[in-house]
Amino acid sequence: MRSPDPDDYPLRLVRSLWGSKVVLPSKERGGCSEEAGIQKAPVAADQRGQIAQFFFKNFPQGFTADEVAAHLKFSPFSARPRISDLHQVGLIRKTSERRRNRSAMTASVWVATALLVGQDAVRAAERLAQPNLFEAPAA
Repeated sequence: MRSPDPDDYPLRLVRSLWGSKVVLPSKERGGCSEEAGIQKAPVAADQRGQIAQFFFKNFPQGFTADEVAAHLKFSPFSARPRISDLHQVGLIRKTSERRRNRSAMTASVWVATALLVGQDAVRAAERLAQPNLFEAPAA
């Protein structure tokens, strides 16, 4: 029996959270918006999984939605709603950092949460971020 690939974990998690459910914009229900949502549901689901996997593999590094889009070769207009979807279920969170995007506006930097990467990974990243009190300061 083949052991599960840990890199597939984000994809399986996203599939289990959304299944085949169509996520529609909250302001618009029915009509063209609903038709578009149903038509794009498989693409959106795949993008959610790829973005979750990207954050998983690059933890603890953070990214803006536009940076994620550039790395995955997505349109920022399709990546941004998927980032919001992942945030709504707690797989990623905003950091206090903001970076300039192509439009020269500042954008939130997102990072994976323990729900996505596991508590052990979060603890390890926190330990690495803390200064070592036993080392002499750099000259």
